[in-house]
Amino acid sequence: MKTIGNKSSVSPRRTDKRRVTMLLTVIVAVVSAIVLWFYALDYDSPDFSKTFTNISITVTGEEELRTSLGYTLLEEPDLTVDVTIVGKRTEVNQVRASDITASIDLSSVVAAGENKFTVQISAPNGTAVSSQSVSELRLYVDNFVSRQFPLQTGNLTYTLSADMYLDAVVFSPATVCVSGPESELDKIVGAYVDLELGELVNSVKVSAPVKLLDAEGAEINNAYILIGSRTVSASVGVYVEREVPVRVTLVGGVYSDDTAVITCDLRTVTLRGTVEQMESVTEYVIEIDETSTAFDLPIKVLINPDGGVINSGTAEYATVTVTIPDIGSARFNIDSESIGIIDPPEGYEVSVSGDVTVEVRGLYDVISGMTSDDISVYVDMSALGELSKGVYAVPVTVEITNEELSGVFIYNRNAYIVRITLK
Repeated sequence: MKTIGNKSSVSPRRTDKRRVTMLLTVIVAVVSAIVLWFYALDYDSPDFSKTFTNISITVTGEEELRTSLGYTLLEEPDLTVDVTIVGKRTEVNQVRASDITASIDLSSVVAAGENKFTVQISAPNGTAVSSQSVSELRLYVDNFVSRQFPLQTGNLTYTLSADMYLDAVVFSPATVCVSGPESELDKIVGAYVDLELGELVNSVKVSAPVKLLDAEGAEINNAYILIGSRTVSASVGVYVEREVPVRVTLVGGVYSDDTAVITCDLRTVTLRGTVEQMESVTEYVIEIDETSTAFDLPIKVLINPDGGVINSGTAEYATVTVTIPDIGSARFNIDSESIGIIDPPEGYEVSVSGDVTVEVRGLYDVISGMTSDDISVYVDMSALGELSKGVYAVPVTVEITNEELSGVFIYNRNAYIVRITLK
């Protein structure tokens, strides 16, 4: 009897599939292990870096600077620095910007001026600073002072016609305040303004920048120096000089120029003013008050134009003579009892002492018929203010009361005074 042996029921094809699956599993495991190893290696690497931006730089040592040298920092620095730190990933990822400090120390300063300071960076334990965007700063320390400098004209360019000239430049403001390091302000010799005015036909007002100059005439440009007004206003007057005729006129209100014989030793005067001021100036008028002027005698009159116009000629005075034909004078004595009192103060008794001699001028035939009754003299107490008991010399008002009289006047009417007594 033959024995038949067992034969495997697994096919070769199925066996191959298993082998492939096992091989793939091994490969995946190996790759995963390698990836995991590299990840772990990178995660815990001591060379992991991270950059933090805009870290504020603080300033220390200011108190020591003031105590030791009396200096101060001449600017309030608003400075920042970008910092890159390195370390293990786990350590670096825990760091925040607030954990990093940046500072400069002023206590190392030994002299005024611009000083160099090292920017110190501090990073948390377990990390280190690999780079920083700013390693040192230059800052100025000194006494901070302020000074006023008068503004002066620097380079001035312009063109004018032959009959015009330029007046002095007037600046507004007239001075400029300059602040900064004392050692730097000591170098300034003046504040100047350059003006390019071009062709001028009248007065102008312009704005221009201020520049500071040293003793060599070089412009000072220092970031630590502050100017209160960088731009100022400059007014420049353009003047014209002109010869104009002289005219004398009577202003007392009694006689007209036609009734008088008037002579003047000046036919013309030379006047000077801005173009605008001189536009309406066609003559120079001398006014004579015939009621307070001596007739037939030379009168010395100062040439003194108004409205900003000045006398630029050689003659300082004019000599004028006024003659009124058929004019005479008469004197009338007004006794103290005839002098009236207007608005006497309550509670006082007022008395007048002394007579007044009034001079009247006018046509002979009118004056010859006048009497003292045609003249009124009185004291207006309301115009004298507060008075107490005592004796006072006070002015009186003198008037011609006869309305039928014409062509006559009180000569020098404001020159009369009397004594009054208040009891």
